[in-house]
Amino acid sequence: MFLFLIMFRCVFVLCLFFCLCCRWVFLCFVDCSFVFFYLFVCFFLFFVMFLFFNLWFFLLYCLDLFCIDFCGFCFVRFVLLYVLFCLILCFRVSFVLICFFLFFGLVFSLFFCSYALCIFERECFDLFGFVFCGNDCLHRFYVDWFFVGFFLCKLYPLFGLFVLNFCMLVEEIIVYATCCFVLCFSNFAFI
Repeated sequence: MFLFLIMFRCVFVLCLFFCLCCRWVFLCFVDCSFVFFYLFVCFFLFFVMFLFFNLWFFLLYCLDLFCIDFCGFCFVRFVLLYVLFCLILCFRVSFVLICFFLFFGLVFSLFFCSYALCIFERECFDLFGFVFCGNDCLHRFYVDWFFVGFFLCKLYPLFGLFVLNFCMLVEEIIVYATCCFVLCFSNFAFI
Protein backbone atom coordinates (compact mmCIF):
# COMPACT_ATOMS: atom_id res chain seq x y z
CA MET A 1 0.00 0.00 0.00
CA PHE A 2 2.86 2.34 0.86
CA LEU A 3 4.57 1.77 -2.50
CA PHE A 4 1.28 2.32 -4.27
CA LEU A 5 0.90 5.68 -2.54
CA ILE A 6 4.43 6.65 -3.54
CA MET A 7 3.71 5.80 -7.18
CA PHE A 8 0.41 7.65 -7.00
CA ARG A 9 2.20 10.71 -5.66
CA CYS A 10 4.65 10.64 -8.59
CA VAL A 11 1.72 10.47 -11.02
CA PHE A 12 0.13 13.37 -9.20
CA VAL A 13 3.29 15.47 -9.60
CA LEU A 14 3.32 14.72 -13.34
CA CYS A 15 -0.33 15.79 -13.53
CA LEU A 16 0.63 19.02 -11.81
CA PHE A 17 3.31 19.63 -14.42
CA PHE A 18 0.76 19.08 -17.19
CA CYS A 19 -1.75 21.42 -15.55
CA LEU A 20 0.91 24.07 -15.11
CA CYS A 21 1.83 23.84 -18.78
CA CYS A 22 -1.82 24.33 -19.69
CA ARG A 23 -1.95 27.24 -17.29
CA TRP A 24 1.11 28.86 -18.88
CA VAL A 25 -0.52 28.63 -22.31
CA PHE A 26 -3.55 30.64 -21.15
CA LEU A 27 -1.62 32.99 -18.88
CA CYS A 28 -1.39 35.75 -21.47
CA PHE A 29 -5.08 35.56 -22.34
CA VAL A 30 -6.91 34.67 -19.14
CA ASP A 31 -5.63 36.40 -16.01
CA CYS A 32 -7.83 34.28 -13.75
CA SER A 33 -6.64 30.93 -15.10
CA PHE A 34 -4.85 30.24 -11.82
CA VAL A 35 -8.25 30.17 -10.06
CA PHE A 36 -9.42 27.23 -12.16
CA PHE A 37 -6.07 25.53 -11.67
CA TYR A 38 -6.26 25.70 -7.88
CA LEU A 39 -9.90 24.63 -7.86
CA PHE A 40 -8.98 21.54 -9.83
CA VAL A 41 -6.01 20.75 -7.59
CA CYS A 42 -8.01 21.26 -4.37
CA PHE A 43 -10.74 18.94 -5.65
CA PHE A 44 -8.13 16.33 -6.54
CA LEU A 45 -6.42 16.62 -3.15
CA PHE A 46 -9.64 16.20 -1.21
CA PHE A 47 -10.50 13.19 -3.35
CA VAL A 48 -7.14 11.62 -2.50
CA MET A 49 -7.64 12.31 1.21
CA PHE A 50 -11.12 10.79 1.09
CA LEU A 51 -9.86 7.75 -0.83
CA PHE A 52 -6.83 6.88 1.29
CA PHE A 53 -7.55 8.62 4.61
CA ASN A 54 -3.90 9.50 4.90
CA LEU A 55 -3.22 13.04 6.08
CA TRP A 56 0.55 12.59 5.75
CA PHE A 57 0.33 12.03 2.00
CA PHE A 58 -2.21 14.80 1.74
CA LEU A 59 0.41 17.09 3.30
CA LEU A 60 3.01 15.83 0.83
CA TYR A 61 0.70 16.60 -2.08
CA CYS A 62 0.20 20.12 -0.76
CA LEU A 63 3.96 20.57 -0.44
CA ASP A 64 4.42 19.32 -4.00
CA LEU A 65 1.95 21.89 -5.21
CA PHE A 66 3.66 24.63 -3.20
CA CYS A 67 7.17 23.77 -4.37
CA ILE A 68 6.18 23.37 -8.01
CA ASP A 69 3.93 26.36 -8.43
CA PHE A 70 5.37 28.85 -5.96
CA CYS A 71 7.14 31.61 -7.81
CA GLY A 72 9.80 34.07 -6.85
CA PHE A 73 8.31 37.42 -7.74
CA CYS A 74 10.26 40.67 -7.94
CA PHE A 75 8.42 43.97 -8.29
CA VAL A 76 11.39 45.47 -10.14
CA ARG A 77 11.35 43.05 -13.07
CA PHE A 78 7.66 42.08 -13.05
CA VAL A 79 8.37 38.49 -13.97
CA LEU A 80 7.52 35.08 -12.59
CA LEU A 81 10.36 32.63 -12.14
CA TYR A 82 9.32 28.98 -12.23
CA VAL A 83 11.80 26.21 -11.52
CA LEU A 84 10.90 22.63 -12.46
CA PHE A 85 12.87 19.49 -11.71
CA CYS A 86 13.01 16.17 -13.50
CA LEU A 87 14.52 13.81 -10.94
CA ILE A 88 14.60 10.89 -13.36
CA LEU A 89 16.64 12.65 -16.05
CA CYS A 90 18.39 14.97 -13.56
CA PHE A 91 17.37 18.02 -15.58
CA ARG A 92 16.45 21.40 -14.19
CA VAL A 93 14.36 23.76 -16.31
CA SER A 94 13.47 27.32 -15.39
CA PHE A 95 10.88 29.53 -17.04
CA VAL A 96 10.81 33.31 -16.80
CA LEU A 97 7.34 34.56 -17.71
CA ILE A 98 6.05 38.09 -17.94
CA CYS A 99 3.65 38.74 -15.09
CA PHE A 100 0.32 40.46 -15.73
CA PHE A 101 -0.97 40.28 -12.16
CA LEU A 102 0.61 40.90 -8.77
CA PHE A 103 1.60 38.03 -6.55
CA PHE A 104 2.79 37.77 -2.98
CA GLY A 105 6.14 36.09 -3.56
CA LEU A 106 8.33 39.04 -2.62
CA VAL A 107 11.04 38.09 -0.11
CA PHE A 108 13.36 40.61 1.53
CA SER A 109 16.99 39.71 2.04
CA LEU A 110 18.71 39.55 5.44
CA PHE A 111 22.18 38.66 4.17
CA PHE A 112 23.70 41.70 5.90
CA CYS A 113 23.02 40.05 9.28
CA SER A 114 25.12 36.96 8.65
CA TYR A 115 27.14 35.41 5.86
CA ALA A 116 25.36 32.12 6.51
CA LEU A 117 22.08 33.80 5.54
CA CYS A 118 23.67 34.85 2.26
CA ILE A 119 24.56 31.21 1.52
CA PHE A 120 21.07 30.10 2.52
CA GLU A 121 19.45 32.67 0.21
CA ARG A 122 21.63 31.57 -2.68
CA GLU A 123 20.64 27.95 -2.08
CA CYS A 124 16.95 28.88 -2.08
CA PHE A 125 17.46 30.92 -5.23
CA ASP A 126 19.17 28.05 -7.05
CA LEU A 127 16.84 25.25 -5.98
CA PHE A 128 13.43 26.90 -5.68
CA GLY A 129 13.65 30.22 -7.51
CA PHE A 130 13.07 32.51 -4.53
CA VAL A 131 14.17 36.06 -5.35
CA PHE A 132 15.50 37.92 -2.30
CA CYS A 133 15.25 41.65 -2.85
CA GLY A 134 18.41 43.48 -1.85
CA ASN A 135 20.81 40.56 -2.20
CA ASP A 136 23.30 41.42 -4.95
CA CYS A 137 24.87 37.95 -4.80
CA LEU A 138 21.93 36.50 -6.72
CA HIS A 139 23.09 38.00 -10.02
CA ARG A 140 24.04 34.60 -11.33
CA PHE A 141 22.26 32.24 -13.65
CA TYR A 142 18.58 33.02 -13.59
CA VAL A 143 18.03 30.23 -16.10
CA ASP A 144 20.19 27.27 -17.03
CA TRP A 145 18.14 25.88 -19.88
CA PHE A 146 19.88 22.50 -20.25
CA PHE A 147 21.20 21.40 -16.87
CA VAL A 148 23.01 18.07 -17.15
CA GLY A 149 23.93 16.34 -13.92
CA PHE A 150 22.60 16.19 -10.41
CA PHE A 151 21.03 19.52 -9.51
CA LEU A 152 22.51 19.54 -5.99
CA CYS A 153 26.09 19.61 -7.36
CA LYS A 154 27.37 23.15 -6.95
CA LEU A 155 29.32 23.30 -10.19
CA TYR A 156 28.32 26.71 -11.46
CA PRO A 157 29.86 30.16 -11.21
CA LEU A 158 29.47 32.49 -8.27
CA PHE A 159 28.82 35.61 -10.32
CA GLY A 160 27.24 36.37 -13.65
CA LEU A 161 23.92 36.96 -15.29
CA PHE A 162 21.98 34.64 -17.57
CA VAL A 163 18.40 35.60 -18.37
CA LEU A 164 16.21 33.62 -20.72
CA ASN A 165 12.75 34.94 -21.61
CA PHE A 166 10.15 33.01 -23.55
CA CYS A 167 7.84 35.34 -25.43
CA MET A 168 4.49 33.56 -25.82
CA LEU A 169 3.22 36.06 -28.38
CA VAL A 170 5.91 35.42 -30.97
CA GLU A 171 6.68 31.87 -29.73
CA GLU A 172 10.42 32.26 -29.59
CA ILE A 173 13.11 32.31 -26.95
CA ILE A 174 14.89 35.58 -26.25
CA VAL A 175 18.27 35.10 -24.59
CA TYR A 176 20.36 37.76 -22.91
CA ALA A 177 23.55 36.58 -21.25
CA THR A 178 26.54 38.25 -19.64
CA CYS A 179 28.78 36.07 -17.51
CA CYS A 180 31.87 36.41 -15.33
CA PHE A 181 33.09 32.96 -14.31
CA VAL A 182 35.14 32.27 -11.21
CA LEU A 183 34.51 28.54 -10.71
CA CYS A 184 35.03 25.47 -12.81
CA PHE A 185 31.73 24.41 -14.35
CA SER A 186 31.29 21.33 -16.47
CA ASN A 187 27.56 20.68 -16.18
CA PHE A 188 26.35 23.54 -18.34
CA ALA A 189 25.53 23.71 -22.02
CA PHE A 190 24.59 27.18 -23.23
CA ILE A 191 22.35 28.02 -26.15
